[in-house]
Amino acid sequence: MDTITVTEFIGINDAAFSKNGISVYPNPNNGSFKLHIDPVHGEIVHIALVNALNKVVYEQQSVHLDTEFETLIHTGDIANGIYYLMINGNQIEHTRKVVINR
Repeated sequence: MDTITVTEFIGINDAAFSKNGISVYPNPNNGSFKLHIDPVHGEIVHIALVNALNKVVYEQQSVHLDTEFETLIHTGDIANGIYYLMINGNQIEHTRKVVINR
């Protein structure tokens, strides 16, 4: 009998997939999801969720990352689809695909 060991999961359905200290979960989601960012001393970021036409549907400006940051994002009544969560600052430029499926 063979044994298979899985040590890493890759895919959009990972409950708390973290890359570069940034987690978005759940993904896909029903229009509400958590964003977690590990601390980055002295960093201030702009957070935006944009649609495929690059229209901003959610944003939060001047987020200080001197301490761990976590927020629950509610997207309201935007349509189902693929969106892009963009987190930009002096030290961070990160984009994550977010799927909304109610």
